[in-house]
Amino acid sequence: MSNMKRLCWFLTACLVLSLIGLTLSSWKMFEFRSKYRSLIEKEVWEHRLSENKIYDNGRIVFFGDSLVRNWPMAMSFGVLPIANKGIRGEMALDALNRFDKDVIALNPKVLIILTGTNDLADGQSVTEIINNIEAMFIKAESKGIKIIVCSLLPVRDSHVQTHPTDSILQINQGLEKLSQQYQADYVDLYSELVNTEGLLKEKFTADGLHPNEPGYFRISRVLLPSLLKYAENFMN
Repeated sequence: MSNMKRLCWFLTACLVLSLIGLTLSSWKMFEFRSKYRSLIEKEVWEHRLSENKIYDNGRIVFFGDSLVRNWPMAMSFGVLPIANKGIRGEMALDALNRFDKDVIALNPKVLIILTGTNDLADGQSVTEIINNIEAMFIKAESKGIKIIVCSLLPVRDSHVQTHPTDSILQINQGLEKLSQQYQADYVDLYSELVNTEGLLKEKFTADGLHPNEPGYFRISRVLLPSLLKYAENFMN
């Protein structure tokens, strides 16, 4: 065989091996993207939980605005039977109006409420915000649903003007009192993310309002003990 033919065979073999390697790499990337998509997209993840009958003996509902909607539930809480019912841009009154459809109709064992931030930006009073959340408490209590209410989170940068720290603290005090009145759990997420100046720690946010991934993992760690306290309600 001539040197030219050997070179052609060698180049052909290299090309075939390269194509095989590229195909395998593409397939691995596809698998990774599919798995990651199932973790970050709540509808995909909830469908997988439903398919595997994780919801058969109970359900946990996370309810609120974009702070809930953006929460990476699968990466934060694994296969706990969580339905994410957060809606971006929503206020507490809007949440109250859909409460029967998105909470009561699901017959959850445990309800986690995180809402009220957008109400502040809209100029609603602390009293109005607390009253709307209390109305959710009353509805949930009437159905025997265990309630965990989360404090509002601190903010930073331009959001401080529309979300005054004093108002956030007043709402959180009101929520803590509600939890005592209705024998609910109050989880202080605020203290976990705030810095010494009363602002959301820069390392936990990208926009000054919403937690980033490390921020969500931090508040998930704080919330988890309260959630697991009710484990027997959704694991038996």
